[in-house]
Amino acid sequence: MLTRAALRYFPEVSNPYNTDDEIVLSIARHLPIMHAGCPVAVTHDHEGETRMRNSARRRFRGVAQLVWDHRLDVLQHHGSSMLFLWCLRVFRVFLEWQLELVALHTTSHESVSRRLQRNALNWYQRRLTRAHARLTAVLKNKFAQLYF
Repeated sequence: MLTRAALRYFPEVSNPYNTDDEIVLSIARHLPIMHAGCPVAVTHDHEGETRMRNSARRRFRGVAQLVWDHRLDVLQHHGSSMLFLWCLRVFRVFLEWQLELVALHTTSHESVSRRLQRNALNWYQRRLTRAHARLTAVLKNKFAQLYF
């Protein structure tokens, strides 16, 4: 619940993917935020154009912009090691986007050149999957929840 005092701290959001996150971060700079004491995840089920769950590309763009917009705050309050971990989270979402692209390209027509391309894509997909799994394991040790 937001109080009337919080309304004057609503930001002008330039990031269409993370409006809720931007609002919380902006208000938290000025007013105390009460936390539930445990990890909380909020998901939205609407089918809007900017919904991040619609595609890995949108998740990547939204997360990358959120980290970029708040990189100085993270650096100032948490240090360069935490900023590096957030950059790794951005890279993890980039890997998911690449996996989505590979999945789209491997379901196309069949021909000799297409089979060679599919074999190369399968090799690339295995490498992406392995890198994603390793990165997820590392980040799960550093963050309580991985929403993206």
